Amino acid sequence: MLIDSGDPRRPSAETALHLKIYRAFPEVRSVLHRHAAISVGLGRASGDAWTIAGHELLKALPGVATHEASVTIPIVENDKGMAVIGAAAMPRLAAAPAFMIRSHGLYGWGRSIAEAERVVEALEWLAEAELAERRYRG
Repeated sequence: MLIDSGDPRRPSAETALHLKIYRAFPEVRSVLHRHAAISVGLGRASGDAWTIAGHELLKALPGVATHEASVTIPIVENDKGMAVIGAAAMPRLAAAPAFMIRSHGLYGWGRSIAEAERVVEALEWLAEAELAERRYRG
């Protein structure tokens, strides 16, 4: 259960969103949510999805066996209501190991906490690479 740092007895407002992911994907045993500046920035600089292709690190994501793969990470608009975010995100998650909330952060999941950590760490690295590539292309 997620805990709000202000009161250790009160679940986070985002608990309902985590539970939606667990219910939709019974194999998922860990959902992580991070607010890294790089994923917030990429979410703000992108449209309604981020497609990653041609990176060796894609193989860190579940079910990806080659750098020649393409993975699309949905990006949904932020909202004060978790039900609104969940309604926007859930229909788009069937083929994704993660999604972003624009201006807020990254959700990633896996069959274990280690797999979920690998997903979010790989996506944060890939976000850095993506933004660097965009910067150098001009």
